[in-house]
Amino acid sequence: LYIMSKKIKLTTTRKGYLGELMVIESLLERNLMVYAPVVDDFHIDLLVQQGRKFTKIQVKYHTTMMTESSVQVRVHPTDADYIAIPVKAYGKMHIMWYKNTRKNKRYTIAFQKYTPKNNQVKGVNFFKSFLKCPFDK
Repeated sequence: LYIMSKKIKLTTTRKGYLGELMVIESLLERNLMVYAPVVDDFHIDLLVQQGRKFTKIQVKYHTTMMTESSVQVRVHPTDADYIAIPVKAYGKMHIMWYKNTRKNKRYTIAFQKYTPKNNQVKGVNFFKSFLKCPFDK
């Protein structure tokens, strides 16, 4: 973003809104009903309706990988069913979908882009394993 020949750095709040819009666009393309709470006190950014079922989503936006090979996400205590993580990798934007099994707990999750040099894969969250949207059949 350039204003009067100065590069303006986006704040984390603005990046968060951009991330939410990316996730909303992805969900709307799937013909889902998407709702946004008026107040975000409980770290629930979106509600997605499928029939009579509602799924709670928290969006954590990252514009780039933390390193060339990994991204790290800090999750605040939330009752969200999924954490949606828009991230740029392999030259384009992707959305990772992480099932939140540690509801209402604070934790950090790391995702690896490549297999580590020592080939240890046990317990490693690989980026590509989280690209399938939970709303796809």
